Amino acid sequence: MDRLAYLQDQALRAERLAKSITDTLTVERLQSFAAECRRQIKLISGSPDPITCAAKLHQAQQAALARSPLG
Repeated sequence: MDRLAYLQDQALRAERLAKSITDTLTVERLQSFAAECRRQIKLISGSPDPITCAAKLHQAQQAALARSPLG
């Protein structure tokens, strides 16, 4: 099993388990673990992170406004 498949499997298992548990702390930890697995999947697969993309877009917009004669 390659790293991406392993992470995907772990994320799915954690999410499934979180749905069947009533302990709030455990649910939060499982959801956090699943989110971390998905973040690593995005990093490995090269999918752009939406937060990073939004930050880059904001920086580009700010730079364009600074260059404009109206800004």
